[in-house]
Order: sequence, then C-alpha cells, then structure tokens
Amino acid sequence: MAKKIPEKIFELIADYTYDWELWVDGKGKIKWTNTSVKRMTGYTAKECLVINKFPNNKFFKSNKEELKNIAEAIKNKKQGNDVLLSLTKKDKQNVSVGVSWQPFYDGKKYIGVRFSIRNMDERKKIEDDLLESKEKYKTVFDLSPEAIVLIDNKGKVLDLNDRLYEWLGYKKEEILGKNFLKLPFLPKHSLLKVGQKFSQRMSGKEVLPYELDFLDKKDKTKIGLVTAVPIVNTEGKVVEDLVMISDISERKEVENKLQQEEQRFRYAFENSPIGMAMVSKEGRWIKVNSFLCDVLGYTKEELLQKTFQDITYPDDLDKDLSYVKKMLQKKITSYKMEKRYIHKSGRVVWALLSGSSVFDENGKLLYFIAQIQDIDESKKSSENLAKKIEELESMNNLMIGRELKMVELKEKIKKLQSKK
Repeated sequence: MAKKIPEKIFELIADYTYDWELWVDGKGKIKWTNTSVKRMTGYTAKECLVINKFPNNKFFKSNKEELKNIAEAIKNKKQGNDVLLSLTKKDKQNVSVGVSWQPFYDGKKYIGVRFSIRNMDERKKIEDDLLESKEKYKTVFDLSPEAIVLIDNKGKVLDLNDRLYEWLGYKKEEILGKNFLKLPFLPKHSLLKVGQKFSQRMSGKEVLPYELDFLDKKDKTKIGLVTAVPIVNTEGKVVEDLVMISDISERKEVENKLQQEEQRFRYAFENSPIGMAMVSKEGRWIKVNSFLCDVLGYTKEELLQKTFQDITYPDDLDKDLSYVKKMLQKKITSYKMEKRYIHKSGRVVWALLSGSSVFDENGKLLYFIAQIQDIDESKKSSENLAKKIEELESMNNLMIGRELKMVELKEKIKKLQSKK
C-alpha cells in the first residue's frame, strides 16, 4: 500500500524533476503541480488547480479507454508506469507521453494519487537535463536548515549534508558508507526504534514523524524530529530513504520545564491550605480545589456549573464586580476584599478574597486566580484576621509567580515551534 509523502519532502523532490508531477486528491481535483506543467502542456499551474476529475478529456481527448483503465487500477490500489497516452496541449498540438501513477490510501480510505507524466518525445532531452536537475537537488539538499541523510534500501549511508556536523559534531567521512545502525550518534535505546521505523518504510507502511534521541560527539543528548520518505524508482521499487532531522532539543527542554512547573502548580493548587480557584473573565469557575469546596459546601462538579456571581452575597456583589472591571481595564492587577458567600446550605460565609489577573505576553487576559480564606471565626479577632491576610498575601505571591512562569514557558515553546 502506498503511503503519504510529507509535503515538504514531496516538493523538495518533485519541484526539480523534469517530468510533470502532480498530486490529485480523492475527488479527482488537482491539489499541487510542479512547474513542469507549463512546459509540457502550455497551461500554468494556476490554470490546472481549478481542474476537476483528472485525468480527463481536456488533456487526453483520444484515450477514453486508457483513462477508464487507469481509474480502475487506482480503484484497485494498483500503481502504473509509463502508460502511453496522447496529450493535447493548450495550443492544440499533441505529444506522446508516458503516464505513471501511485495511489495513496489512509487505511482503507482513498486519499489521492500522485501522477508523473513524461514527454516520451523528449527522452533524450530528459537525460541531458537529469544532471542539471540533480545539481539543483543537491543545492537544496546542502542548504537545507535540517540535517538530511540519504540511505539506500539496505541501510547504507549514501550522502548527508553539513547540518549533521554542525549539530552533532560528526564529519561526513565518519558517517558515509556506514550502516545507519552502526552510527556513533545513535544511543542503544534509539537503535531499536530507528531500525523498526526503517523496516516499516521499506515494506511500504506509513511512518509518521517521530522524536528520537541522538548523542553528539561530546556524549550530550540531543533530541531530533525525524521525517523520512522512501524514494522509489520507475518500477515502483524502494531504492533509497530520504531522512530529514530537525533539532528540537531546546523546545523539548522548555516543554519539560513547563511540565514540571505545571505539576508543582497543580500540587500547590490542590493542597493549598486556603480556597483556590481559576475564574474566567465572565466569572465562571474554571478550576477549584477541595478546600474551597469544603468552605462553600459544593462539590467540584457543582461549582464548575456556577459563576462567582451566583454564590456572592447580593450586598457584596457590586464592590466585587467593580474590582473585576478595573482588572479587565488593566487599571489594577490584583485586589483584596472581605466579602460574603452563600453556602450551599444557605448560610452566609465570611471570606477574605484575593483576586489576581493573568495575562499572556500580548496582554490578553487568560483568567483570574482567586484565593479565598474562611474568616468567619477570624472576624471575631482582629489579630487572627491580620494573620490570615499575611498568609493570603504570601500564598498569592507564590501561586501567581508560578502561573506567570508557565505562561512565559508556553510562549517560548510557541516561538520555537514557529521557527520550524
């Protein structure tokens, strides 16, 4: 069964071939074509992209039977090579072409077909242009920002660009000619994985991009995102494997730090000795801890169906909302107030509320953090109340600091991903 070709790899290979290469989706619409279409047909790529039901009589007016056979072959998941057809160009001239195709399936679902069409009247010219095409491909190969390794179907390294040396410190002569399973930059735990993925590609199975650990020459672990595609010859036989490796070490490091911060935040949030909540700008509870549920008498599920307005004592609501309005207007970033909540049982609970706003780096409000202490008993003692306020301020600084660090790490991950 044929496999999906990552768009980046497909264009890298197909854009520099002399043949007319195109990708047709499952409904017969041309989704992509290389620049050779203009030379071969007289039509521009833009003109081709509006064509439906390819291949059709627009190009192959005298080949109805052959077109029917091609459609049947694609339906039966069969590829074809150099089927002779007569192509009618835009200027009405006819040329003899060889049509090859490779259907692609996602499981049992047909998703499209890759066509390769060569001008059989120009075979000699194709041979002359092949060298130039290879030179252009080599230029792209060498200048790619990712490490690229070309491997034959036995696993022998045929070629690689300089990015691998820049990334891991190994020179070409240390790598060329070796079997990839014996390369010094693959640690033992990566060998099994990379060997399995290679075997799957060689047997025609789809292999999605995957992460893999590498070792540089100083034995420092690096993480790469591996994207690979088999290269087949005109007979459909896999002859080579083109492997592209993107360095994602920094991104993974930031992701790990974010995960650790999130774990610390979750632990501190849930095990806080005061009520904790994340609240949307509309006032809906997004997340609450067990202590807050105990104070207000609701289960977590019940609270998440409510807003803070629903359970605020009416006489205290306007003051609370005025603070929220100021935070939305960025006039303040936090506030404290004594207020009353309505317990599930209906009784009034006095609480000391500390509200803080969390924004992303673009100034967009993400949510509020509310920290709530039950001060029913403390109301009887001003000394106890002052202590509660001091404890609340300390906890507020801790939680907001951790939350802002997580926001910063998330933004850094976005920037690292956007570089790829």
